Amino acid sequence: MTELDAKLLGRAVELATQGRGYVEPNPMVGCVIARDGRIIGEGFHAKFGQPHAEPSAIASLVESPRGATAYVTLEPCCHTDKQTPPCVPRLIEAGIARVVIGALDPNPQVNGKGIEQLRAAGILVERVVDDDCLGLIEAFTINTLKQRPMVTVKYAVSADGKLAGTRGERLQISSPESAVRVHTFRGWVDAILVGGSTVKNDNPRLTARGVEVRRVARRIVLDPSRDAPGNAVVFDEPPMTSVYRSRDLHGVMASLWQDYRVAHVLVEAGPRLIRAFVEAGLADRVWAIRSPRRVDAVDAPVEPEAVRSLREVAPEVARSRVGPDEWVELRQDATSGVSTDFNLLHGLKRSTTQA
Repeated sequence: MTELDAKLLGRAVELATQGRGYVEPNPMVGCVIARDGRIIGEGFHAKFGQPHAEPSAIASLVESPRGATAYVTLEPCCHTDKQTPPCVPRLIEAGIARVVIGALDPNPQVNGKGIEQLRAAGILVERVVDDDCLGLIEAFTINTLKQRPMVTVKYAVSADGKLAGTRGERLQISSPESAVRVHTFRGWVDAILVGGSTVKNDNPRLTARGVEVRRVARRIVLDPSRDAPGNAVVFDEPPMTSVYRSRDLHGVMASLWQDYRVAHVLVEAGPRLIRAFVEAGLADRVWAIRSPRRVDAVDAPVEPEAVRSLREVAPEVARSRVGPDEWVELRQDATSGVSTDFNLLHGLKRSTTQA
């Protein structure tokens, strides 16, 4: 793949990210159609149930695409048991001569079949391994292959390693600048999860406030010990709040996917529940917000050992300064790179393509 191909596929990635928070449980997908390096059409999957990236790009064409190249972040779909028509026939009908694909579709109904149909129609197909394209479909891949939501665990920690105030009392450790990032991300995910003790101690609303809300997140309370008081604000206002009494995190995650199609859950829990997610292997990524502020209370809860030890097997993959705070991303899968969401939240970019 040429440098020009990499640049145009990178543009398709940029387009795809505009669908974050709108397309789930579908994946973010972008498409660029070009001739001799000139972009003649581009599009992205803008909202669940609406046209996919390829027909959106075709609809935007400023000249005939016959003989042109389509750069698509994800293998074009070819199955029909869904809300929108398959994209492979649209590319064939448009007369596209070459398709560059950044990631294979993990859906067993596609997974190479789209490429086969394109090639059978005489179209040259080049499939590359692209980190950004894989990052776009990370939640979709976990949903498809593991039948559960993707999990992001987020917590703030003080300079002296504390997660809250004296005896777990609520204390704002991170900065106002970090709070904006957190609320922005809340407005992207399908669910926000806390434990019953967090509801008891902090009485959180678990809503996205002061930012653009692309998705209204379901609120989840894990409360096997029945700690959450019935008059907590989390039960008073929309969106819907679901309470789980089970201690089986794998079962709860499977239920969230099967019952509500929760593609991505944000865990904003206390140290015990954070540790439980990490030890269960369910923390697909961990975001630690490190504040320069000190708590100086010996009885304040500390950063879970399970998270501290995670650094030994999964080093930090990303770091970003937000006001006085430092955001750090850790990955349970040590082979994973920095996530698309981390980049989007902090305005970071990666190299676009690997051949």
